[in-house]
Amino acid sequence: MEINMPRTLLIFLLLSLPCAVAAQNLPAPVDIESATWTQEPETVLPGPDCLEGWHLDGKVDLYNPENLYEYIDGAAEAYLLYGFQKLATCRFLLDKDDSNEITIDVYDMRIPLQAFGIYASESSPDQEFVTLGGQGHASDTFLAFWQAKFYVKMVFFGDLKDSKKILLDIAGNMSKSIEGNPPQPRFLSLFPEQGRVPHTEQFLLKAPLGHEFLSPAYQVSYQAKERPVAVVVSVADTPELAAERFEKYREYLKKSKSPESPAKGFPEGCLRAEDRYLGKSYLGKAGRYFILFLGEPQDGAKIMTQLFENLQDKKKP
Repeated sequence: MEINMPRTLLIFLLLSLPCAVAAQNLPAPVDIESATWTQEPETVLPGPDCLEGWHLDGKVDLYNPENLYEYIDGAAEAYLLYGFQKLATCRFLLDKDDSNEITIDVYDMRIPLQAFGIYASESSPDQEFVTLGGQGHASDTFLAFWQAKFYVKMVFFGDLKDSKKILLDIAGNMSKSIEGNPPQPRFLSLFPEQGRVPHTEQFLLKAPLGHEFLSPAYQVSYQAKERPVAVVVSVADTPELAAERFEKYREYLKKSKSPESPAKGFPEGCLRAEDRYLGKSYLGKAGRYFILFLGEPQDGAKIMTQLFENLQDKKKP
């Protein structure tokens, strides 16, 4: 490998137009953490004659890891981190009034886990979610969903009253053209259901909670008295490395002068800390996993205990 390659390509390697075609069936079971697809993102875009009353403005533009910054500038590095491969984008204008336009982007993220990861990183639980692909949300001006290895984003500019319906209709047809529709990462099913805040699931690759040593990690929010609490499971390759993450976080708390004590009612070895900035937090380790509660969720001891049980026999994702 040459060492003088462009910086964006190096990051990518290290972290390693017709109408929509009919969907194809994939072998079961589909494992979102490892399954791969070969479909190209431009085949997901609507063809130039597929949107009645609209016309394609120009052509389909394609971007790769080396030039993605030309399209989304400062956001490119996050996409590269999540394994970005290729972007196909186009713009449609309304025939009778070209001040109304729709921009459609299809990001190829290589595998479904990474498509979910970048989608979740740009979503929030207060959006209006829709049944679309693996998950989606929509408004009058914006729509996003992930499905298989693709992250699809659509933006409407104009003054049409039915713009949301138009976006949903286009997205529905695009979804049908995508080969396969796996569910959310199966690892997230290990988080207890009771008390979960809907639509807060995330897969984190870049400095979870501001700490590089915690990546990669999965995060879900849980109900608490004042505000939702982040429950993070940091995934290490070995139990020894998980223990190192546990100790590194303890050192971080000590530097901020956060006292710790055994967590009463929690599994053996769990600690309770009082962070001067974040309040109460709980730490535990189970096999290859370091578990962190960034706050005090309702039934926290029960949640931690169930997580311990679910993670004990979990194989590498």
